[in-house]
Amino acid sequence: MLKKVIKNILRLTVANKNLLWGIGILCAFFMFAYNTVVYTNQDNSYTIETAYSIATEFNLDLNEFSIEDLEHYNVIQVEDKVYNYFPNGTSILISPVVYLLDLAGVDVIKSDVTIRKLLAAFFVALSCVILFFTYRKRSYLVPFLLIAIYFFCTPVISTASMDLWSQTPLLPIYAFTIYVLHKGLYKKNKYLLSSFGFLYFSFLIRPTSAIPILLLSIYLIVKDYRSFLKTVPIGIALLGLWLMHNYLAFDNLLHPYFYNRVYTNDYLGGLLGLLFSPARGIIFFSPFILFGFLGLRQSLKQKDKLLPIIFLLIITVCYLITAIERLWWGGWCMGPRFFTELMPFFMYFIWMAFEYIGKMKKKRIAMSLIIIFIILATYSLNIFISLSYRIGPEIWNMDPNNINENIDRLWDFSDLAYTRAKPKLILK
Repeated sequence: MLKKVIKNILRLTVANKNLLWGIGILCAFFMFAYNTVVYTNQDNSYTIETAYSIATEFNLDLNEFSIEDLEHYNVIQVEDKVYNYFPNGTSILISPVVYLLDLAGVDVIKSDVTIRKLLAAFFVALSCVILFFTYRKRSYLVPFLLIAIYFFCTPVISTASMDLWSQTPLLPIYAFTIYVLHKGLYKKNKYLLSSFGFLYFSFLIRPTSAIPILLLSIYLIVKDYRSFLKTVPIGIALLGLWLMHNYLAFDNLLHPYFYNRVYTNDYLGGLLGLLFSPARGIIFFSPFILFGFLGLRQSLKQKDKLLPIIFLLIITVCYLITAIERLWWGGWCMGPRFFTELMPFFMYFIWMAFEYIGKMKKKRIAMSLIIIFIILATYSLNIFISLSYRIGPEIWNMDPNNINENIDRLWDFSDLAYTRAKPKLILK
């Protein structure tokens, strides 16, 4: 009986190329992501604990755990209750998984780092699968190259793959929304409600998600306002529950993370640093994204000119708002962390750049552009492989001193984090 079931599954898989590619991509990029260096961060210290509390006690406080340092920045105490200081959206999202693991006898608290790593790898791999099918037309090769660049040459690998940052679950959420809008599937209720349901939920994961929510909602209103109206009850329900919990727990309609923000006195420094800093600049780490300007030019030749404009606005507004933050460099991390969740939008323009080059009549210029792109992508690949698969770069944040207290190091071209990389296994 079991052999028959396995044979039927294999027969279905082989007969369906899309299914085969999807499974292959999911498994391959899951392994690539899971095998990156484990780089845990304090921001995620209580993600699993909060999920466990939701799954077993149906609340968001951490009172069932012994938390020694109540003054630490990642917890907040309100009267006799202790809460995770960071948004709880990720914990809510993964709570069913934590519940099932607990039901299976897994000690989820002792295994929290491993669980976070597994979930991070899954979310990243899932976003790769979604983006692959977003851009697949006749060829399988071009979209595969696109997701390979997306994974290996951007902070997707150096941030999202390493731990369950708030950016990590946003990748498949944004990728799925792009898939639905790009393919015009928002006219089908199952795609519309699922994609915008997750999109609205993303606000509970990271407050900057308000920007994609607002701009993509405007797009949907312009294209088909009746479809947008179908999503409104989901948004209202999620917002109402969130506001109610905040009021009951914190005596405020907003979660403390949303209003306890500290802003920089050097906005220009943030704007320039996010682009060009050798420690955090997206153009320094992934210069190939400049080809996105060619993609923008190509995308504006399409019938649907509004979608690329909305994507460009999302990237631009998120960038301008992030530069306001006091810790615009993202604290202790590796590479341009604050651009991580925007990578699915960047990849739209890179894909359009591929189309632009492919349609060029002057083949010599086209070939020159391809060579330049390969050189830039290879440069990025070298950096991100060194950051993500070797030990050493993570120490840069504290050696020779704390980066958060010595921000001049963000512009030190003589001490680059990725140059400290050493092989993971050292043979004696």
